[in-house]
Amino acid sequence: YVVVDTSGSMAENNRIGLVQSALVGLIDSLAPTDRLGLVEFATGAEIFTPDVDGRSGKDHLLQMTTSGKALAKAALNNLDIGGETNMRSGLETALTYMKRVRDNLSSTFCHSALLFITDGRDSSIETGRISKQA
Repeated sequence: YVVVDTSGSMAENNRIGLVQSALVGLIDSLAPTDRLGLVEFATGAEIFTPDVDGRSGKDHLLQMTTSGKALAKAALNNLDIGGETNMRSGLETALTYMKRVRDNLSSTFCHSALLFITDGRDSSIETGRISKQA
């Protein structure tokens, strides 16, 4: 699972471009047996795994075949930048997504990893929109 910060601060110094380039390299390194889920967050969070064969991207992982890799890269290239940074929303959405995929038996049940990419500036806490308590 890849969770990407798409807040306004990611536009500074081409941060989102660097993230996109790095993730293309990661995607290219994955085997056809690997699966990938994509989540973006800014003020809120959203799953942006592409739909495949009539299945919602919100309920499955994308298989890293040649066509799956192309879909993942296209989704990364279409990210919109803007808003505040709400890390909690991104993490909660990703964890809910991971659970839903496992509960729907849409997972291979191999080890899962979550890659959380951000510039580290959680503006939702700084502006008081969320509490610093868990």
